[in-house]
Amino acid sequence: MRDLERALMLPFWGDQGTVPILVEALSDQNRDARAERHQEPECLVIRALFLLCHQEGMSELLVGHLASRINGTRKQLGEEADLKPRKVGAILKSLRFKTKTMGSLGRGIELTKEHRERIHDLLKVYGLTNGTTAECSLCKERFGANAQQKSQPQEQKVNV
Repeated sequence: MRDLERALMLPFWGDQGTVPILVEALSDQNRDARAERHQEPECLVIRALFLLCHQEGMSELLVGHLASRINGTRKQLGEEADLKPRKVGAILKSLRFKTKTMGSLGRGIELTKEHRERIHDLLKVYGLTNGTTAECSLCKERFGANAQQKSQPQEQKVNV
């Protein structure tokens, strides 16, 4: 998006009347594109991984549980809950998490130190850093001052 903005503004560079108008118009589109991107399946999986890796005593995670968690959140938001475990497994693979059989429960991943580090790195790369936890050493290391107090469910404000 940044490259697109630069390319569109280049012909108007130095035009003090047009550049601010373009910046405003493109910032709206950039905000909308970012909001849409955060609803992409990869972002949903990364966000769910992040939240679950901070749960006390969580050492392994089943793909089906991850899909169920994501779909539950989507239903609460009034969206279609259609992310199947097979799709979540494919996304995990594309994010370089190798799933393995977890006994008779299905496929999943172990939440090793390396996996936890990778989850935090992905969160940062994808720009999903709101809700980081101040108690987590990886959050402190990766996000520094951006690490907030223990993330609580955000209260949604509705203007009536």
